[in-house]
Amino acid sequence: MNTKQLVSHVASLCALIAVAACNNDTPTGNLEVSFQIGSGVPCDTLGVEDITVKLVSGSDLTAEPTAEVTVACDEGKALLTSVEVGTYHVVVEGTDSSNTVVVDNGLTAMDPNNQAEVLEGQDTKLNNVIKLSPTPAKLLVRWNYSSFKNQCDQIPVANYEVIGYKNGGTAQIAMGSFACDSVADAGADGTYHSFPDPNRVVDGAELDSIEITPRDATGNVVGTDIVYSLMEPPGPGKTVELTFSVDCTDTTCDLACKSDPCLPD
Repeated sequence: MNTKQLVSHVASLCALIAVAACNNDTPTGNLEVSFQIGSGVPCDTLGVEDITVKLVSGSDLTAEPTAEVTVACDEGKALLTSVEVGTYHVVVEGTDSSNTVVVDNGLTAMDPNNQAEVLEGQDTKLNNVIKLSPTPAKLLVRWNYSSFKNQCDQIPVANYEVIGYKNGGTAQIAMGSFACDSVADAGADGTYHSFPDPNRVVDGAELDSIEITPRDATGNVVGTDIVYSLMEPPGPGKTVELTFSVDCTDTTCDLACKSDPCLPD
């Protein structure tokens, strides 16, 4: 093989390699997503500064997103570029100045109408405008025992019932409970219990008081309850931490706040 033939052979081989490499490239496209708060409420009404748009595959909306982008809330839309071709759930979150997620589309993120399909080499626009709503407040509760009776199998209380109220404590908005032997796993130090709120009913814009009552296994009240009165509602997405003590005898378990009046931590 002469030099000219060798050069030609090498050039042809390089071209084939380049074509193969191109053929193995992941196909991508672009997607534009428009969003608004409720019916078009201004961002500064809820103090929303930034909006993050995530594209998630599968049903676990907390999974690592395939693509994401953050824009100013006032932009009203976000463009995700070079996204791997596929169908995605669109997860949108808005944060305030403290980086708290105060609005999101958690109520509709699984809606098929809000799924996005990214097509190869195309600029696609999601047909629906993503509507964002305030996120629920988070209630974190912990307790300690002030007497030597501190084992759940030794005391009458089986559950600590928690009820959230609005309108000056006159209207109930949420109810749940913690088992006496439930494991603490929330808060910065892991000593709190997280109030279950799968339906997102703990409205941070209205929550103004929280009642906690000790109940036995049959639901009977077995001691004095406590009521936390909030100075003002915490706001969407904010966390309310509550700590109380439990003083038990063989027949009762009385609750007491760590401060007087009862206020969040």
